[in-house]
Amino acid sequence: MMLVGLTGGIGSGKSTVCKMFVELGARLLDADQISRQLLSKEGEGYGPVIEHFGSDILYEDGQINRERLADIVFANKDELQVLNSITHPLVAKKMLDGVLELSSENAVIILDIPLLAENPNRDAYGIEKIIVVDAPLELCVKRLVQYRNMSVDDAVHRIEHQASREDRVKIADYLISNAGSIDDLTHRVKEVYSDLISHLNI
Repeated sequence: MMLVGLTGGIGSGKSTVCKMFVELGARLLDADQISRQLLSKEGEGYGPVIEHFGSDILYEDGQINRERLADIVFANKDELQVLNSITHPLVAKKMLDGVLELSSENAVIILDIPLLAENPNRDAYGIEKIIVVDAPLELCVKRLVQYRNMSVDDAVHRIEHQASREDRVKIADYLISNAGSIDDLTHRVKEVYSDLISHLNI
């Protein structure tokens, strides 16, 4: 087993890259997906989040309106810290549980962690290599406007609340540029996966 952290800024195309790795044979643990589960009505984070942020962030069916919650926390750094203090330890535990379940597999395990560069405790995961998906600011903004229906101001605001592009690049063992064609991206992902596989005892 090889544990590989994968990160990238919002709009970088990180999810697309993760899908490509899975298609090549990697296993995936997705921090965003785990977070969504934890904030569902049945999730461990639901109660604490509602207790702090109130019922105004709920849909009529009682589920958390994640867009409304995001609007609140990205407009207030203190509120973002509160949300992170609730969700990050729970997500980390679930990720580590997932790693334990996959520990007997001789495979590349991708840990998709959007805030990996911001996480001072990233070594706790036992990550051996880090992949950073990178794209220029202007392209990330364009994607967020086009595919997530954000305004330009909102897109820029979300990006500014994450680690800088430079800080992410600094932690990269592998840099995957997603500024070109899908063929270019596919070629680079295959190249990185081939190198990762070469370090496995298969």
